[in-house]
Amino acid sequence: MHILDDIIVKILHQVFDRMKSATSDMIVGSACQKQMAFLQGDLKRVRTENTKANTDYESLKAEVLKAVQGKSALPMEVLNEVLEETRQRVFDTSRRVTESSSSCMVLTAWNRQTVSSKRWHSNPPQTLSAGIYRPTEILAVQ
Repeated sequence: MHILDDIIVKILHQVFDRMKSATSDMIVGSACQKQMAFLQGDLKRVRTENTKANTDYESLKAEVLKAVQGKSALPMEVLNEVLEETRQRVFDTSRRVTESSSSCMVLTAWNRQTVSSKRWHSNPPQTLSAGIYRPTEILAVQ
């Protein structure tokens, strides 16, 4: 039993040593990548739903046109009800696509700003007297 305890202690020490070596940048970057992957997957799924809803809507509009011409076997009331439901589904999925796209853009912008800020802090431009930066140094850091 004592040997097993020593092995477990060694493993725990290795895990905690790895945790100590992980910087906050690595942790935040990993979390950001996971969130971005989730958002991109969600965006892809919502776009697929939106495409399907648009296809259904277009085919129903064609069927309504047939009903108006008297060539459809479906009653006009049923077609109008289904068309309205499909239209609402198109609006809902379009709104979700917009929201998901916005979330991806916000996370991307936040990530860029964080990276830019890290570069600025790790390599700030030299100041002249009274804290005035040389314009070429500011441009070089960005």
